[in-house]
Amino acid sequence: MVEANTDRQVDGNDLPLDGRYNFVPNIENANFTHNKTFFFPGEIPESEADISGHATSVAARFFGDLTSLAPGVGKIDLYFADNWLKSDFLQPATNALPRVSDARVFNHSYIDPTNGATLARLDYSVDTNEVIQVVAVNNVSNGGASPGLATSFNAISAGLSSGSHEKGTANALAPLTNRYKKDARVKPDIVVPEDFTSYAAAYVSGAASMLAGFGHDNPPLSDGSIVLALPSTPEYTLQNAERPEVVRSALMAGADRLFSPDYDVVNNGSKNGLDNNLGAGQLDIFQSYHILAGGEQGSIETGASAPLLNYGFDYVDAFESDDEATYQFNTGPYTESLAASLVWNLQVDLDFAGGSFLNTDLPNFEIELLQLAENGEAVLFSSIDPIADIDNTENIWLPSLEPDSSFLLRVSRGIELDAPISAADFALSWRRSPLEVIPGDIDLDGQVGLSDFDILKRSFGIGTTPEEGDLNVDFMVDLGDFTLLKEHFGGSVSTILGQSSLSTGAAVPEPATWVLALLAALALCVTDCNKTTFAD
Repeated sequence: MVEANTDRQVDGNDLPLDGRYNFVPNIENANFTHNKTFFFPGEIPESEADISGHATSVAARFFGDLTSLAPGVGKIDLYFADNWLKSDFLQPATNALPRVSDARVFNHSYIDPTNGATLARLDYSVDTNEVIQVVAVNNVSNGGASPGLATSFNAISAGLSSGSHEKGTANALAPLTNRYKKDARVKPDIVVPEDFTSYAAAYVSGAASMLAGFGHDNPPLSDGSIVLALPSTPEYTLQNAERPEVVRSALMAGADRLFSPDYDVVNNGSKNGLDNNLGAGQLDIFQSYHILAGGEQGSIETGASAPLLNYGFDYVDAFESDDEATYQFNTGPYTESLAASLVWNLQVDLDFAGGSFLNTDLPNFEIELLQLAENGEAVLFSSIDPIADIDNTENIWLPSLEPDSSFLLRVSRGIELDAPISAADFALSWRRSPLEVIPGDIDLDGQVGLSDFDILKRSFGIGTTPEEGDLNVDFMVDLGDFTLLKEHFGGSVSTILGQSSLSTGAAVPEPATWVLALLAALALCVTDCNKTTFAD
């Protein structure tokens, strides 16, 4: 957690008046007591640090026990922003590399007039050391004069759902010598319903922490991993599901595009498929979680034969300039929406002679969506452009894919401003869902049928989550949830949209009969039920 000093400053001097720096949260707050340990790895020790109200508010949203998306975060490093940008971490204007940290997610809820050399080092830490950096765009009320950390390529930038923040629009090609200028790319990446971007970034950092932890703790979700040499863990196994590109793409693909009538990628959209003011949309951790939970799914070129699941991701390394990655999926008997985000990193080579950066190489990935038919392929979306792009994400948002159809997602390399880059990595995340979610549709397949009934029956009396059948969100799967399912049994998205109903060919048992049967089944499976493992 990197915070700026909120104490008064002496004119022309960075030192606070009382010699202490107000940049840390109130670590005695009851919201930070659940298995949390705070560290001061920078030059300013705890003895010279004072509490900042801003830092306390940010921390509550980042990792607070009761107020965040990542209450399980247990180890927190507290940095003073001025020093983190210099000797504590990035070490610009030196022949040293940015420092390596045990922390996997950094939150930056401040604005600093950074330059290209500093931002290149930030991007280097993401691409080389696999660190997730979350940054706040500027609040409009603060003037919006400085680009700040948000103009980096590889960090995740956070703004406000209201759109009342500084934005960056890709309205001109950025010269290679000035690719960090403010209007070079669409910013922010994602928005949050908060009043200040500092707090929005904190929620996104919490979401990123939750996803990274989930990916790390569940290796079967990934098809590959690498080993990092971290200070406290010389052989840290980093799963594909926790890589910065994967987490960023899962957050962007999972974002809610329907949260506001102002969200418009057609009339206010960028070349890479984002709303010029609201990015990929509003943070939706439920959808992003399901993307990671869907697991890594390879392309046809890597041997995949089964169609993509409704949720999932893929991470590909060493993707050559003439490679293709193709992913096939089929829609069901209902209209679906599709959100997909392709993310890759700017590559940075540090110049030790000058203490800056020698070269930044930007690969250019492209994505297409094709609908398959007997007479060939129809292109529904294509990011391919005769002019090289200057963003490092490509995004698809199509709210109404035809039912009972087959589609292909195709990833390729396009024209690049830099010299040809032999190989580069990318992450692709996607989610497909019915246009409407019906109460009772537990498995989100667009209809309420026996598959939903089976899930609810297995979880009756023990389940606590929506995936297990908690339809009325009272944290228990019980008769109230059964009643909701029964009321909507046999319904589908097509009935909501005024189309023909989908028949399941079965009726839901009455509660009394069903509960008695369930109790009998539970009695019979006392010795066998412990053989089944359910995902949490």
